[in-house]
Amino acid sequence: MRNTVLIILLAISALVALPSSSVYEDTTIPSYDTTWTENGDRYRQIYICDRKERTETVIIIRNDSVLLCEKTKF
Repeated sequence: MRNTVLIILLAISALVALPSSSVYEDTTIPSYDTTWTENGDRYRQIYICDRKERTETVIIIRNDSVLLCEKTKF
């Protein structure tokens, strides 16, 4: 009985010690959204990396018009 309790406590402490990034790595979607102005035009770049679907998407917008929408698999 004492060994069983010790094993359970060690297992729980090992789970708690895991870094959160390794637990959720496949479900997070890193992305960024950047805006800037150039020659009077407003630009916006959106980057999305979907690790689950293994795709990267880049969208570039100028003055509310989409210039580029590119999706690539990795």
